[in-house]
Amino acid sequence: MNIRSLAPKLVWLLVAACILSCAVAQETTAGLQGTVKDPTGAIITGATVEVASPALIGTKKAQTDSSGYFRFANLPPGAYIVNVTAPGFRTYKQNVALEVGHLPSLEISMAVGQLTETVEVSERAAMIDSTQSKVQTNIEASELASLPKQTRSFQSIIQFAPGARTEPLQGGYQIDGASNSENSYLVEGMETASVFDGHSAANVPMDFIQEVQVKSSGFEAEYGGALGGVVNVVQKRGSNEWHGSGFVYYGGDRFNAAPNPSLTKNPQIAANANGTKRNDQPAENYQPLKDHYRTVTPGFTIGGPIAKDRLWFFASAAPEYFTLARTVNFAASSGAPGPRTFHENIDTYYSLARLDYLATQKIRLNASWSYGYARGTGTSLPGADDAFHQFNPSSTNSPDLYNGGIGYTAPNVVYNVGADITLTPHMVATTRYGYFFYDSQDRGLPVGLRYVYRDTNYPYSTGNAPALAGTKALDGTVLPSQFVQSTGYSNIGNNSTTLFDQWKTYNFSQDLAWFKSGFGTHNFKFGYSFRHGTNDVNNAYNTADVYVGYNVQYGPQTSNGIGRCQAIIAQNKVLYGQSGGAPDGSACQGLWGTVNLRDLGTTGKVGGWNHAFYVQDAWTVARRLTLNLGVRLDKESLPSYDKTTGFQGISFGWGQKVAPRLGAAYDLLGNGKLKLYGSFGYLFDIMKYQLPRGSFGMPRATTAHRAAAPCLQSGACPDFASSRTSTSASLPTTPPRSAL
Repeated sequence: MNIRSLAPKLVWLLVAACILSCAVAQETTAGLQGTVKDPTGAIITGATVEVASPALIGTKKAQTDSSGYFRFANLPPGAYIVNVTAPGFRTYKQNVALEVGHLPSLEISMAVGQLTETVEVSERAAMIDSTQSKVQTNIEASELASLPKQTRSFQSIIQFAPGARTEPLQGGYQIDGASNSENSYLVEGMETASVFDGHSAANVPMDFIQEVQVKSSGFEAEYGGALGGVVNVVQKRGSNEWHGSGFVYYGGDRFNAAPNPSLTKNPQIAANANGTKRNDQPAENYQPLKDHYRTVTPGFTIGGPIAKDRLWFFASAAPEYFTLARTVNFAASSGAPGPRTFHENIDTYYSLARLDYLATQKIRLNASWSYGYARGTGTSLPGADDAFHQFNPSSTNSPDLYNGGIGYTAPNVVYNVGADITLTPHMVATTRYGYFFYDSQDRGLPVGLRYVYRDTNYPYSTGNAPALAGTKALDGTVLPSQFVQSTGYSNIGNNSTTLFDQWKTYNFSQDLAWFKSGFGTHNFKFGYSFRHGTNDVNNAYNTADVYVGYNVQYGPQTSNGIGRCQAIIAQNKVLYGQSGGAPDGSACQGLWGTVNLRDLGTTGKVGGWNHAFYVQDAWTVARRLTLNLGVRLDKESLPSYDKTTGFQGISFGWGQKVAPRLGAAYDLLGNGKLKLYGSFGYLFDIMKYQLPRGSFGMPRATTAHRAAAPCLQSGACPDFASSRTSTSASLPTTPPRSAL
């Protein structure tokens, strides 16, 4: 057997196994490339290039190839010293600052002389990435410490990137026109976007961060599931010197202005009067009083060598304590008139630990643990009083609805491990594994039927369904005084309880970078990745919600509903002498109005798998022109929460999401100071679990829209949500604080 003939095959077999056994590669490092020449411009082959930095354990070395080219990958962001040596030439030394995702190019000209002589380039104009066609913004730790920020977490600085802004309607951040749910949020390469709706689900305090990178367009094929931008958080790490800090942050109501007024409908005037539609419900500006609150965040950071040039350690903790006090003056109808002060407390415990290990000169390992556990008490607060003494709808509810035992717990943890392995001088493998877990659980919520004065039609507004003094039924009966309340009134507090809502995400990625000269310079990169997301949830009303709308008419949306409304109208005429609706059946009500009985919830334990394969090449065709070419293939599955219907979810095969990425960059002046660049690509979003939870597969979902009078008078209640008929046994004839 010819061993030499088998060697290349074995190498490629190992490469293929490395790729196919693993899985979304996301950068947390930078790179550096360049060409070494003599004073005449001729290339120097075999020159030794060495880089060193306080951010790098040990040093990295490379030899220039036959075209004088060298390249370093997976360099932690920071300040570097580049040393170049070659026989017959003076030692060359240059300072370079590297940021995440950047790949500056150096044109190094060696001077003839002895190795003991040094040419040091101490000042140089800021370099640009003349070979890259992506658009990205980097915010370093020094800037994070001095920039004005809305919060102590990294999300508030996303808007500093061009094309990014806060999203005022949906919340979150919009990047290049894409919504918050269409971005990717990475913490040390681990995807932390919510599997449910795509929002950023992991907060990382500024003091834990070395750098934040925001890619807004033109990014490489290795990035998927982002129609807008890719936000990447890089953690701080240890070094060869011990360093640390202690800090305390304080914020409070004394440093902030009063809350903005809001335009609301007057809750003491009905939108409908005795079945007749009104279009002139008065609006008013409601100016809430400022609460008394403060946020205190003490903390520390510490990092250094466990073993110099071998094992580094970094740790940090920053617990955040938020307290709020709100005083509300309750009305006599609440049962406990007078002022009452409520206290909300939210404690969040942030912490980070990280290890970096130089196993050999070719193998570098890292592991990190990031934690954020939140606990809230007294989180069910009444609405604040108005500064000008306008009516507060919360003032007529019992103060006990807002007891301090109501709250939640929300653990949040991210684990990351990684390895950078130099297989050959021109081949580097990068492996990443991550686990992200978060949960939400309610505490102290009330149990029982909750009656709420609000519109019984979608979107169930609380602004137009009061039960005013003088309200009359279809037969002329005046509403008893014990049922007179403003819109938004409820007999008990919110009873929609989440026992648990656990989300787990597993990410695994493997990249292989191969640098090769020939027909220009090629920087190939291959990768395979998977993302496994799971959800285990138990959420429901305990026991149910009943929306009560006095003289609020039901607007059916189907022909069956219209037919039932016509039957209700006919019965009203017989019983009360009034129709209580429109003759064509487009609206109807019962004796007092309508109720909407809701027993909704979500239970299920599901999981889905997303796989991806990509290949890309940064091809420097000539000294000034670089083409960035790539293609990405995604395989995706979205589970069903309720498989009893036979529906198994949605899936996309390998050929259904093919995303080419094309880009070009041209060094216009040939000196690395001005470039022209552009990009084109197909981008595909990753479907979120909000779709199966909200649109299909909810095994605990019951809603019934009922006209009250026929239910109470005849004992049979037409169900406007289906063709079935249900009894009115669940609707008491004298419901607490209600009169339907």
